Amino acid sequence: MHGATYVLTTDNQLWATGLYENVGYNYYAGWSDTENKTTFVKLLDNVSYFSAGGNNIRVAILSNGKAYGWGLSYNGANGISGSTAHIGPKEYTLPDIIGGVNNIARLECEDCHFSNIVTKTGKVYQTGAWFNGGYVGGHPAT
Repeated sequence: MHGATYVLTTDNQLWATGLYENVGYNYYAGWSDTENKTTFVKLLDNVSYFSAGGNNIRVAILSNGKAYGWGLSYNGANGISGSTAHIGPKEYTLPDIIGGVNNIARLECEDCHFSNIVTKTGKVYQTGAWFNGGYVGGHPAT
């Protein structure tokens, strides 16, 4: 995300370092103004799924089913309604229709336009920018 680096460790901790500079912001996710931005900061624990799409969108789902989105999101692409920029993880509710975190087979984000979850039962759920019957980038809506 424009100079940010994210690391998901083998013990399911999400760490980050770097600059969030999209849409004119010069902020560091998780850091105060006085901290050294070259060090890694722990953002989340117990992360089951994490995806970073292009320069803009980040989504993490924890083992307890809590979901987090951040970055620049058009039309709810990171799971948060609206078109907003969040510097750090913002919690939201994972939709019940997905069937909980244990039913997720894959999470993927596509730049700032949309994200999708593929369930273990073979269903695909997407959120984000919708244009002329399909998602941005030519991907079909399911």
